[in-house]
Amino acid sequence: MKSKLGYPNREVAKSFHRFLFPYWINRQPDRRLVLFRRYFTQKDFSKAYEMLNQLVAGIPHDWFRKSAVAKYEGYWASVFYMALLATGLPAWGEDTTNKGQIDMVVELKDAYVLLEFKIGKEGDETQAIEQIKTKGYAQ
Repeated sequence: MKSKLGYPNREVAKSFHRFLFPYWINRQPDRRLVLFRRYFTQKDFSKAYEMLNQLVAGIPHDWFRKSAVAKYEGYWASVFYMALLATGLPAWGEDTTNKGQIDMVVELKDAYVLLEFKIGKEGDETQAIEQIKTKGYAQ
């Protein structure tokens, strides 16, 4: 059975469309998202990473404190994916190749950015880069 969200009466519907809806539509995007997109499209990934960290810092720890979800790369890939989509950048996950799956691909005007997520300690990023090279994902 499908549920449908509706209005309890006509006055609520009119108020929503007259006052709340225009407020949400005309609202400016979060400055951190604007900067995240700018830095990412300019391929200044260290600054884009800083902006993403500022966005992630706003996630209440109670949302994942009693769960092991933050220990899985899928959680962080999802957070990153949503940030990209919120900026309007085209991205897709788990792009299948003949040698494996690329965790995420982001399309820029002049390039594709291949992302491989790894959860671990600092220094493990070389593992991700090595996987991209070994499996020939750029092909």
